[in-house]
Amino acid sequence: SGRVWDMRLGLLSDRPARQMEAVLFYHTYDMTQDAKYPYWWANPDPIFGYQNFEDITVHNRDLTRTMGLHLGYRQPINRETGWNIGGIFTANYKDHPKIPNYEIMNIPRDPGNTWAFNFGVGISRDFAPVRFGIDLIFEPVWSHTWANAESEMISGIGTIISAGNKTVENHFEFTNWIFRMGLEQHPINNVFGFQIGIEILQYQYWLDQDNYVVPFSRSQRESWTEWSPRIGLSWHFPTVEIGYTAKVTVGTGQPGLAFGNMFVSRAEFDTSDIILAPAGSLSLQEAHVLTHHITLAIPIN
Repeated sequence: SGRVWDMRLGLLSDRPARQMEAVLFYHTYDMTQDAKYPYWWANPDPIFGYQNFEDITVHNRDLTRTMGLHLGYRQPINRETGWNIGGIFTANYKDHPKIPNYEIMNIPRDPGNTWAFNFGVGISRDFAPVRFGIDLIFEPVWSHTWANAESEMISGIGTIISAGNKTVENHFEFTNWIFRMGLEQHPINNVFGFQIGIEILQYQYWLDQDNYVVPFSRSQRESWTEWSPRIGLSWHFPTVEIGYTAKVTVGTGQPGLAFGNMFVSRAEFDTSDIILAPAGSLSLQEAHVLTHHITLAIPIN
């Protein structure tokens, strides 16, 4: 239960020589969550079996505020050959004073803030009846989260941490890349068309963590790549349009923590857009995802 606010202000200029767009936005997400999820771990003891399940219920408040700016630009390079070029820029600032206390985190009650940017460039060509395009996007992200002591406490080396002082700090730095390439065949004889393309997502981040309670400092680096080829078909009739798209995603999986030969699954990795600090090295339990998308459009005159 809770509330969500989303406000946007946009400006669009669409001229034959160029197209430009600008959007300002503000988003507030304030929710109280009661979540129940399964907890699984391997047990090599032959008496008790090799796997165990347990239901865990968590009660969380999730409060985030996001504001940002998006700019877009597109113009023809050569009208005779059909080449076009475009670019995008997006900047987001996220303030998250209350992050859900998911068990995968080793720092409860951690507030923080995040800066995220998006720089993209793309080229396309329209040469009837075919359209071709390539996009390349770079996404740098910096995030700082911390935990505050609820009461006075003594660290592992005997120093006093006063109530309200930081007990843990996390510094994240992301360098993500997105590559997309696609080809579209316009409807042949105004009846049949097809699309084919691929999307490659490359994620990489560094985590520097300082724990003032133990105390200790550690650094962690994680990276993975996801591939998503897709194909689409479309049929156009006088009174209806039917479309079908199939996408396969490889290189992804169910996220969790790796402890030796054990895998601990955590559903909250998939349910939050807040950067969670893992308690250990991450692991993706390999999975292939096949997505089918069917559309039915009926023109209304």
